[in-house]
Amino acid sequence: MMAELKPCPFCGGEIDGPNSVQCNYVKKIITLGLICTKCRTEFKFRATFVEEPYTEAREAWNRRATDGPAQT
Repeated sequence: MMAELKPCPFCGGEIDGPNSVQCNYVKKIITLGLICTKCRTEFKFRATFVEEPYTEAREAWNRRATDGPAQT
């Protein structure tokens, strides 16, 4: 299993998933299907990547606005 995902940004509940993954290697976009086990919010989290689709998407999910600017 991959590294842990940060909790739900709405309620702080645990995130289950990814339940689905769609990866477009041409456009370098990955979409993860995630769900909060507490409030049951379903997320279709979309992120761009350079080399490692899932790792980079996980890092993007785990980044919060309070973390400051994104690394480029």
